[in-house]
Amino acid sequence: MTKTNNTVQTPATAKPVRSEFVYKSVTKGLQFMFETRASEGIKGASYQEPTSGSTVTNKLSQHDRHAMAAWTQQTAQKTLSAAQWAWAVCAHDGHGEARYSALNTLADHFASLHKNRDMLRDVIERELQLGETYALSLPTIAKQTGASLRTTERVSSKVRAALASMAEQVTAVLQDAFYEKGYVRSAR
Repeated sequence: MTKTNNTVQTPATAKPVRSEFVYKSVTKGLQFMFETRASEGIKGASYQEPTSGSTVTNKLSQHDRHAMAAWTQQTAQKTLSAAQWAWAVCAHDGHGEARYSALNTLADHFASLHKNRDMLRDVIERELQLGETYALSLPTIAKQTGASLRTTERVSSKVRAALASMAEQVTAVLQDAFYEKGYVRSAR
C-alpha cells in the first residue's frame, strides 16, 4: 500500500478498504433481513433523522432496505443447506407459513433423535420459540403426543444441543459468506 498525493493506493489483488460494514454481526444481518421482509407492504415513517448512533442500514431508503434484505437472503440461501436455512427461518422469522414449513424441515432433519415426529416437531418449536408469548410445556407436549414425560425431557435435551450446534454452524458459514460480500467484518 502506498500513499501518493493524499490518496491511498492498494495493489490490484488486495481487498478494498471498507470503513463501514453493513451489519455488526451475522445475527444482526439475519434479524435485519427477516424484519425487513416482514414489513414489506407496510408504509413506514419517512421523517426520522438518522442519529450518530444509527447503523448503516438505518440510513437507507425503504426501497434500498428491501433490496439489501433480498441480497442478504439470496446470499444466505445459496450458502446454507436446507436444514440450516430452516434453522435461520425458525430462529429469526415470525409465525407464519414459512416458519411452519421450516419446523417440518428441521423435524425431518433431526428424525434420528426420536421416532415420534410430532413430539420432535413440538420440542423443536418449543426450543426455538420467540419467547414473547407462549411455548408448550414439556408435560403438555408429552400428553399431546402420547409420549412419556421422561422421554420428552430427554429428546428436549438432545434437540437443544443439536440446535445450539446448528446455530454455531450457521454463524460460521454465513460469517465467511457475508464477509466476502462486504456485509460483516471478518471474525478472524
